[in-house]
Amino acid sequence: MRLFRRAAPEPAAAPLPPPEGRPRFTFPAGGTARYGTAAAAGVAQEVPLPAGQVVVGRADGCDVLLHDPTVSPRHLVLEVGEKVLLRDLGSRNGTLVDGVPAVNASLVDGNRIEIGHTTLVFTRDAVDDDGGRQGGELE
Repeated sequence: MRLFRRAAPEPAAAPLPPPEGRPRFTFPAGGTARYGTAAAAGVAQEVPLPAGQVVVGRADGCDVLLHDPTVSPRHLVLEVGEKVLLRDLGSRNGTLVDGVPAVNASLVDGNRIEIGHTTLVFTRDAVDDDGGRQGGELE
């Protein structure tokens, strides 16, 4: 009688490293102030982007749900890690990054993503390294 050993299960994919800084989409509202409140900076809304896959579209179940009939139900996916990679999911109207059609793109701070009639601005704060101090402490 021959005994067979089961193959060891393949290790799970390593989780994506946490993003450097705080990646997010902002929905511009038309203001021009660079500092201050979100409203003063022309930001109508901010959506933080957690590490991992983030699906953007108009279908229920999307991580970023847009109420725009010109956006596909599952328009694009973001891979959020050390870098943020955008991939169009074969949308009908396409995706523009800074005015250029894009199927795949690596996003950088300040990119304007146009999908349908919606414009999103990708922003990422610089890493805030305070040396582990709590607020109010002196150096």
